[in-house]
Amino acid sequence: MHKSVIYDWLYLQQIKLFCEMSENKEVEDKINIKVVCVDGKESTFRIRKITKMAKLIENFGKGNYGNYRYNFDGKRIIPEDTPESLQLKDGDIIDAILEQTGG
Repeated sequence: MHKSVIYDWLYLQQIKLFCEMSENKEVEDKINIKVVCVDGKESTFRIRKITKMAKLIENFGKGNYGNYRYNFDGKRIIPEDTPESLQLKDGDIIDAILEQTGG
């Protein structure tokens, strides 16, 4: 067998392996997070682990009126947090609590 044929075959195998690894990483990189309000409303989001929570907060707020405070395991979530920094896992639940302003 010619050396160039072997090298071509090895190169194609490496590309195939890389593509498979990329597909698996993309699937593992996203998680499902459920946001639940005290009044029973809930929404599920599928986001990447490195996406800032500001995106989730903005999208949840579009469908619900009012300003909400978001908590996970008793800790307040800020827009700069990410699922990775909060150590969220697939299926975790975030509490959305309606904030009161004024007295």
